[in-house]
Amino acid sequence: MEQTKPRILLLEDLKNWQDTISRLLALNDYDVVTASSLEVAGNLLQAKTFDVAIVDVRLNEGDDDNMDGITFLDEVEKYYPEDRMHVIMLSGHATTKHTINAFERQTKIVTKFFLKEEFDNDEFISEVGRAVRTTKGARDDRNRKTFRVDLTTTFYNLLDIPFLIQQLSHGDSNLESVKDFKSILRNLLLSLSPLTHNGKMIQNENNKLHLLLWSRKTSQAIGVTITLRSNKEPTGKFWQKFGQKEMITHSSTKLYTGVAVKLQDMKFQEFLSA
Repeated sequence: MEQTKPRILLLEDLKNWQDTISRLLALNDYDVVTASSLEVAGNLLQAKTFDVAIVDVRLNEGDDDNMDGITFLDEVEKYYPEDRMHVIMLSGHATTKHTINAFERQTKIVTKFFLKEEFDNDEFISEVGRAVRTTKGARDDRNRKTFRVDLTTTFYNLLDIPFLIQQLSHGDSNLESVKDFKSILRNLLLSLSPLTHNGKMIQNENNKLHLLLWSRKTSQAIGVTITLRSNKEPTGKFWQKFGQKEMITHSSTKLYTGVAVKLQDMKFQEFLSA
């Protein structure tokens, strides 16, 4: 299912604040996903695409040294290296203006600090809207400048393309084969970008490669089968063992042909352990 509303990640451990902000965002037509811990928020960053994150600096009110909200920024840098998601920070403590201003100057992803004791609904919603527009604008600009696929930053780094081609075509990894292989991946996966970092080769058999991916855009597992055009065209039958599937696209290039399917029953934790 395509994402329609801007998606917001709310990382807040206090239930009353989590409920209040969630309701406020929902009333303003945002899709809100909540997390109460750094671990849960990190898993969500892997599984979904977010436009903005709203993060409490301190996630354990009983621990004066807790700065999990700041640590979360490292997770954003990790999972959004190019698609820079903007972050709005919350603090319920006596964070000095000097510290806030210094922190804002040091990071490009934090757009605003809100002190809870000075929280204003209208100002907050206005800032969320601005952050969403900034994030989407930056993504759209990059999309216009590049052929938008996260293969370069995710998939290519995990799966050795020349190795896959050698496995698929009897050791042939010449320049034409490499270009053609990248082309079919691009054709099959463009509409599913961004992908998570956890791409993996499930099986190589009978000159067919079966690749398992996770699309953060659709929050679904994706099965990809690629083979030589000289072989029988793939149908996605291999992926039936993973549950209900839905054909997404079929593509062919000079050397290769392939299909991509949605694995509708696979949950994110099942994908990680596959």
